Amino acid sequence: MILLDGHRVGVAVGRCPDLPRSIGLRSRVAAALRETADPARALDGLDPLDGTIVCAVIDRAASQFVYSSLGEVTPVLAAPNLAHRLLEHADRRVATATLPPGATLLLCSDPDVGSAAAELDDCAHLHPDVAADRIVGLLSPPAAVIYRHPPGPLVLTVPAEPASLATVRARLRQWLSLAGIDPESSADSLLAVGEAASNATEHSVLGADHGVQITVQAVLEPSGGGEQMRFTVSDNGRWKPAAPSPGYRGHGIRLINALVDETDLTATDDGTTVEMLKEVRS
Repeated sequence: MILLDGHRVGVAVGRCPDLPRSIGLRSRVAAALRETADPARALDGLDPLDGTIVCAVIDRAASQFVYSSLGEVTPVLAAPNLAHRLLEHADRRVATATLPPGATLLLCSDPDVGSAAAELDDCAHLHPDVAADRIVGLLSPPAAVIYRHPPGPLVLTVPAEPASLATVRARLRQWLSLAGIDPESSADSLLAVGEAASNATEHSVLGADHGVQITVQAVLEPSGGGEQMRFTVSDNGRWKPAAPSPGYRGHGIRLINALVDETDLTATDDGTTVEMLKEVRS
């Protein structure tokens, strides 16, 4: 993997007749890709006898996949609500594909990817690490790159009732898994958002003369050289200020602050919004 500018990543997967040629070819393609960020130019001057290679640039911000190949190799793309498909063959030329939210991309030097491609459909909702283990196990030889594109924003509106909290946790857990978030950050995020939603369920209905709803949002966005998760929990009820001496209760905001990197709470007569930011661990 080669880190390029503008949230772009360069990758190359290949298969060569012998190890010395493989090492030299890998260094040559990587250097050209780092210099030009052009998959076709990275393969310039290579002979089909050198092996089978697929070279690509993944642009996360633009949701774009640009690739070229040497030999009979074709990337495979799948998404949570779209069946897998073989992408356009791009032998010695550039091809481009759009990456849907949550898409899984398989780059493999093995031309026979039938069973692995079909497995993409069953793995579309799994954490990318789990999906990779299942897919790579079906390849021979198992030389592949599997990429998971960030999912679209999660937006969920539920009644401000205790029974809704299980729905919030389940949907957020699924979104975090699809995004490939590490277990520790996922656990922190689930607890922080769950605490904010629980607070809203308990306090926003007090004094409200209408049915109160809670809206939970989650989005993965660029942050500096990496990414961060932005969570928002809002309600259309009334905020209850913390008691001067809450005893064993009233520590929800403190807990949230300990679990995420930044917290902002806004309370008005029209409702309360808690916004949380958490950096994604690389």
